[in-house]
This record gives sequence, structure tokens and C-alpha cells, in this order.
Amino acid sequence: MSRPTFEKIYADVPAKQRESLLKFRAMHPCKEFRINAVPWHYIACGQGSKTLLLLPGAFMKADMWFQTVLAFEKKYRIIIPDNYALQNTFVIQDVCYAHDAILDAEGVQKAVVIGVSGGAGVAQFFLQAYPHRVEHIVFSHCGVVKPENNPRLQRQIRLIRLLPNFIVKPVIGAVVRKHWEYPSGSEWVAFRNAYLHEAGQLLDKEIFCRFMEEGAKAHLGFKFDSKLVQNFHGEILLLFSRSDEWTAAQEKELRIRYPRAHSHIFEEGGHHTVLLFPEAYNHILEKFLDKAFLS
Repeated sequence: MSRPTFEKIYADVPAKQRESLLKFRAMHPCKEFRINAVPWHYIACGQGSKTLLLLPGAFMKADMWFQTVLAFEKKYRIIIPDNYALQNTFVIQDVCYAHDAILDAEGVQKAVVIGVSGGAGVAQFFLQAYPHRVEHIVFSHCGVVKPENNPRLQRQIRLIRLLPNFIVKPVIGAVVRKHWEYPSGSEWVAFRNAYLHEAGQLLDKEIFCRFMEEGAKAHLGFKFDSKLVQNFHGEILLLFSRSDEWTAAQEKELRIRYPRAHSHIFEEGGHHTVLLFPEAYNHILEKFLDKAFLS
């Protein structure tokens, strides 16, 4: 069965929003950089003496950040790799090495690392593995990386492995949509729905299972280094949403792990504030960055 076209997926999206994404894709083509013979794709754009490394959520392409790029590219250099599952790289040590290698390829010594959802999980690993590459860091709408997550991930893997291929994508989609919020105050709901639908076209059972299996191993092997965090000289920002069912339960634990972090709670947006309320999201990032670089 052929995949639906862009026009079909985005048919219900306001024309201005749809055209903005298409224009962004045309003006911000991906680069390809081979890392241990594996091609990695990322966007590199912007200008300025400081660099932002934006890490998208699970199974998301780099352009999920397109509205943040448009808001910041005149002031900062910006590097955004596609999510690592789309790069056919799943072992977390290889993922962190790839981000380090991309910074090298772009001539960047340090970057502000900003991760959302699964990208914020990668950011937690990256800070532990390459603290010298991190100037400041933002963990957005994420849970805590910890060994205790392993049994839950293993149960999910066993369930998905039992399902036939043709059922996997609808089941994953149904689980994800269960947690979607439909805030009346957002003009981007149709866009969010279309974007996630488009992203889902790249997902299959094997990619999902490899992602989950290596994620379980990574969580099991994670050893949090509190001294590293104490010695980290950069600023830390935690971003939450009151209506984010996926991560709300771990908010307190994340604050304890990063005790001197700044934090902000969005009133709306659920797990997708960056897509549903981009102006509000970018405003908080801008305030954080301005203060971080003045300190």
C-alpha cells in the first residue's frame, strides 16, 4: 500500500501553516554525514557565536523544530539531527558519539543542548558522556532516565513482538492518540495531528522494537553521576506541562536529580507544547538563553 501524500496528510491544516512547513523544508535541506559508515542526516543553519543542538522526540525528523529554528536562526547557529531511530542507530553510546561527531564536523566546541521528549532522554545520556560539549542544557517534557524503567520497557517490547506487522502501527497510533490533548486555545491542533501522522509513516515494527530494546538496555545500564551535575557550570532548564500525562509523574524526581535547575510549567499543550504553542515555548527558551549567556 502506498503512503499518503503530503497534500492528503495536511489537507485539514490551514494553508499558511502548511506552506510555512514546505518553505522551511525547501530552505533548510538536510546534510548527510557518515559516522562509522552509517549516514546521519541533520539540519545545520543560522548564524552567531553560540550554537543550539536541538534533539527531536522519538521517531521525529529534525523539522519538528521548524518554528523554533525560524525564531532563533538569526541569533544562533542551529544543528538538528533527525531522531536516532531514523538514522538506523539504536545503541545509546553510538547515538551520543554521533552527536559529538556532528559537532566536530560543524566546527562546534560547545552547544546548548535542547531535547524534547525522547530527545531529552538522549540529552541526559549526552550530558553524562560528553559534559565538556554542553554549554547549557534543556530537558523538555521528559521522564527520568533510570534502571527502574527497564521492566516496563521490557513488557512493552514483549507485547509489540507478539503483534502481527499490520496491527503494530495502528496500536501504537491509538496509544499515542490517547494522550493527545486538544486545547481550545491552540491554532496548531490540525498541524500537530498531521505532523505526527506523517512521522508515523516512517515507523514499522522492527524499528520500534529495536528502539525499545536498546532503550531498555540503555536505561538498565545508566548510572547517574551526581558529582558531574554538581560540577557542571552551565545552566539547566526543566520544561513541563500540567496536562502531560506521559511525564507528569516524574516531574518531582527530575527536579531532585537536577536541584539547581530553573523550571517552567506550561498550563496547556500536553506532551506537545512545542508544536501546539510554539510562540509561548520559544518565549521561555529565549528568556532562558538570554539569562544563561549573561551569567
